[in-house]
Amino acid sequence: MALPDLPEGLPPGRPVARGRLDAGGVPVGPPTGEPLLWVSDEPVPDAGVRWARLLADHPRTGLWPLLLTMLASMRRTPTRPWHNGELAPVAASGIDEVDVDAWLARRWRTEVRRDDDFGADAVHPVPFDAWPGLADAARPEGDPDAHAASLAESPDGAGALTGRDDVLLGLVPAADGAEAIASCGWIPPSTVDAVGCAAVVRSWQRRFGARLCHLGFDTLAVTAAWPPRDREHALRVAAEHYAFCPELLAAQPLEGHATDLLRAGAWLFWWD
Repeated sequence: MALPDLPEGLPPGRPVARGRLDAGGVPVGPPTGEPLLWVSDEPVPDAGVRWARLLADHPRTGLWPLLLTMLASMRRTPTRPWHNGELAPVAASGIDEVDVDAWLARRWRTEVRRDDDFGADAVHPVPFDAWPGLADAARPEGDPDAHAASLAESPDGAGALTGRDDVLLGLVPAADGAEAIASCGWIPPSTVDAVGCAAVVRSWQRRFGARLCHLGFDTLAVTAAWPPRDREHALRVAAEHYAFCPELLAAQPLEGHATDLLRAGAWLFWWD
């Protein structure tokens, strides 16, 4: 898919296609296929403010904006995975075919409630013996795009949404953030798949007013305009988060994460 016309006023950047890479992610030949996304050449100091403007422009441009970060060990040479084309796009048409409840339930059984140091006998055990099912949708309160923009435009907004201070700006032809995950070619950690991740994000878009704002080498973040408002609801949402990203279990108990969700306007995930 060719990139549509880019909006004016972007920082210096380049279109990126899937690269021909060796095992270490080093290009060994010319890229393959059409460009998948546009990426800024360097980290952008006002990335959050620019992201908010580009989100407001999305209905006109068809380009979903992303706050992108690179592999942490290569901060001084920002090449992986965005500039070197370490990407593998998948068909966005499969997103709505995923049964999100079943996808998360399977991960709950295999990644959260397993009998090892990261499962049922972990330092922070989980309160549900069985998968509790998807949380109910939150009550829609406010505009999700406006909420996302307000967070991004706040002081150090990009840093708060990504956990980093070296943030690239990206643009992907996509109808929404879920489609952007599939179309840009983001390669998630080996324990998850891009279409499944995109399906969960689309479900969160509908139920919690989520907006995909960030992708990194092993990170993902969304804003959430309609977070859970009571503890029981928050526990169910937290269970979804732990099934989606079991690494959260090593950081704190699920109950503590649920408490944080009552105040959180954005959700950041990372995988080891």
